Amino acid sequence: AKFILESVADLRNQLQSKGSNLVVAYGKPENILLDIISTVNANKDKMPIIFSQEEVCPEELAIDEAVQASIETHHPAALLQKTWGSTLYNIKDLPYQGGVSDIPSTFTPFRNKVEKNCAIGRPLPVPSEEDFKNNRR
Repeated sequence: AKFILESVADLRNQLQSKGSNLVVAYGKPENILLDIISTVNANKDKMPIIFSQEEVCPEELAIDEAVQASIETHHPAALLQKTWGSTLYNIKDLPYQGGVSDIPSTFTPFRNKVEKNCAIGRPLPVPSEEDFKNNRR
């Protein structure tokens, strides 16, 4: 737990040094995000971009739908940006015709096919302070 807490604190510090921030909260995402958006929107000069991981399981997809509906209802100008992050590979590079729905449910068949057909992509560059300024709304 200490490593995770230190890692999150370090990420927050790095983001703040570039003019951004990281909010860590506990609760139902559709409620927590509304509170955060309302706080940020109190300034009336910017709206947040909310980043979330693209999900595939029914439970997480239901939460995604609740978050999207809540944002569209209460803060339609807010941007919800989803990013694939469930594998080390870009979803487009996986050797499965049906996308994530064709991924085997056990690791060995997945590993065998992926190791023969895929290469892990290069890490994305660390965003600069200018990147954050250009993406503000």
